[in-house]
Amino acid sequence: MLASLSAQSARQLESVVRERCRSGSLDLTEAVQLFTALLRVENPKPSISSFNFLLTTIAQMKHPHSFPTVISLFGRLNQAKATDTFGVVMDCCCRAHQVDLAFGLLSQMIKGGVNLNDMIFGTLIKGLCAEKRVGAEVLFNKIPSMGCSPNVIVFNTLIKGLCNVGELALAINLYKMMTNVGGRCTPSVFTYTILINGLCKHGDVETAYKLFEEMNVWGIYPNVITYSNLINGLCKIGDLLKAFKLFDEMIASGIAPNVVIYNVLIDGLCKMGESDKASELFKKMACQGLVPNTFNYTTLIDGYCKKGDLMKVSELLQEMIDKGMKPNVFTYRCIIHASSSIGKLDDAIEIFHKMVKNGASPNDINFSALMDSLCKHGRTREAHKFLYLMEKKEERS
Repeated sequence: MLASLSAQSARQLESVVRERCRSGSLDLTEAVQLFTALLRVENPKPSISSFNFLLTTIAQMKHPHSFPTVISLFGRLNQAKATDTFGVVMDCCCRAHQVDLAFGLLSQMIKGGVNLNDMIFGTLIKGLCAEKRVGAEVLFNKIPSMGCSPNVIVFNTLIKGLCNVGELALAINLYKMMTNVGGRCTPSVFTYTILINGLCKHGDVETAYKLFEEMNVWGIYPNVITYSNLINGLCKIGDLLKAFKLFDEMIASGIAPNVVIYNVLIDGLCKMGESDKASELFKKMACQGLVPNTFNYTTLIDGYCKKGDLMKVSELLQEMIDKGMKPNVFTYRCIIHASSSIGKLDDAIEIFHKMVKNGASPNDINFSALMDSLCKHGRTREAHKFLYLMEKKEERS
């Protein structure tokens, strides 16, 4: 195949490259063959974009040798490398947690007089943030001195990185800078969603709510993820009134809630001891055409377990199984703990064996909860049996 491809014209070969890259069936061996074929074509040489297509496709492959292959092929390029080419390889380096190598490529670009752009800096900042390394903010501040200005994507990348490490004050300062600069740096729905998520995760739901209200001032409309993050934050602090107010606003604005939002609200209600209301919301979700998943069922089961309504728990568990869903170790843990706490140890043991029979592998918490309850009720011999089973399981793993 390689010989026949090498003899084709540059235009024909480039067409083949694009077609194969878009097919989704290109493997690493064929990709390298196509790259080699492109290198052999002269007069005219293939465009650099064709090489970029191949490098991008290889970088996205779930193959253990994709990263070293990209680096090797990049080194074999026999024509001027464009900014986009460096960008593809730098992104590949960052995904492979080789940020230092990506900075080495930045040095090559500067020495070779290759134009720098937002994409390059955004990639490097994302790489530093992903590894929680210092320097992302320093690099951001150096962008203007290197002949570029950050756009909204670069701002968002750094804001997300700062939120992930709890540097919320710096993230808010960047947001304020965006509102002052405006233009290509005007905050987007993603900016607000990132900040709201970060603030809620670190407990500052009040500031998150104020930011949400600011979105309307700027004419930016929240999406389902924005709503989900803020509703989750409100539920965590027990403010279900505001959470359901947002839920109603979201529906009124034409945004359909997803299973994640329903689960957050169901969990919030269960934590407040409102399992029956949670059950009604669970039914409403199904009526909206959303299919409840294992996580939804487990959340509701946990709510009824805490309430001590094991009859309802049994109904929900059977409903799950009837619908073809497999309860996980967390589902069983809730039931075992609830049964044990009210002295129904035989039921707890039965649930434990059912868990194993249904293919869910018990973890240390499942074993410990059961053994602890058995010991408290003087059934130490049975507790030792479960200790033996746990030790055997650890030996096999």
